[in-house]
Amino acid sequence: MLKTLPSLNNLVVIAPHPDDEVIGCASFFKNRQVKKLIVVTDGGVQTIRKTMANEKYVLKRQKESSTFATRFGVNLKNIYFLGYHDGQLNRIEIKEIFQKIALLIKPEEILLIPSNLDGHQDHQCISKLGGYFRNKVIYYTITGSYNEDQSVLKIKCNNKLLVKKYYLSQYWRLLKSNFPFRTYEEYKFA
Repeated sequence: MLKTLPSLNNLVVIAPHPDDEVIGCASFFKNRQVKKLIVVTDGGVQTIRKTMANEKYVLKRQKESSTFATRFGVNLKNIYFLGYHDGQLNRIEIKEIFQKIALLIKPEEILLIPSNLDGHQDHQCISKLGGYFRNKVIYYTITGSYNEDQSVLKIKCNNKLLVKKYYLSQYWRLLKSNFPFRTYEEYKFA
């Protein structure tokens, strides 16, 4: 069942990669409820085919994330890129990532963190952060699914169009990889 978007403000989206924020949390951005964006990896891994030099690719993805977030009201000074290598978070102590993020958030902020149901190892690693913070946490899915769990909020949203508009470096790659674009987003409140 699809529900309406709750009235929440002061949200912080923690995205493993540049583009996960639009795929998993676009509704909150569109309603201007997100005040801060923290992107953990550099997004530097290029799959399907290499399209440009790695440094240029990283900067392009950061620019796309910044453009998307600022378009929907996030102040540029509240957008952070931690710069960990894409696909390598399982080699980093989760406590190290937690400590970096803890310096950027306030206790009253509500955190949006990827669900542990997502298949990507970086998404699963960031999901573990939920247990470290004392903040209220909402888990979002990017590729996983909660399978009709009654405690899940589902919101209609065509993220495919937003990715096409704001994330040109990723749109073609996602189409080629048969990425499962959905017509809704899923959230589970911890």
